[in-house]
Amino acid sequence: MEGLYNNTNQGIMIRWRDFHQVIAFFCFVLFVAVIFYIASLNDKKFIKNHTLTTGTVTECIVGTRKRQGHQVFFKYWNGNHLVETSSFYSELAYPTQDIVDKQFPVLYGSGYFGNREEMLITPKDFERYGYIFPDSLEWLRKYLKH
Repeated sequence: MEGLYNNTNQGIMIRWRDFHQVIAFFCFVLFVAVIFYIASLNDKKFIKNHTLTTGTVTECIVGTRKRQGHQVFFKYWNGNHLVETSSFYSELAYPTQDIVDKQFPVLYGSGYFGNREEMLITPKDFERYGYIFPDSLEWLRKYLKH
């Protein structure tokens, strides 16, 4: 009879430990879901409330084997302040030194996580923010992955 009692207590202890693991797992999943939710709110806020200006590409660096594409460095004026930053463009496929010193539209604004800026280079960039890809940038299509 005592052996049966010990097995029952051990079974309860195992279930209690499993219960804590389940609670920890659900807390982790909830945390990740909240982060994604806040990030989506940040995107929506930026899409609705941004300022459009023009920026100039200053440098373009080819990505690595693992991260194919190009790191595009650009500058633009935010009021009286010159901002220099960069973005990664995985859609760019070929050496793109031709875009250095060229001007492109730049969206900038603030979000929940600070300031944010996006240079619109590819048709996907324009589409994402509700703009039409201009005819004046059709020459860029030869640099895009198909």
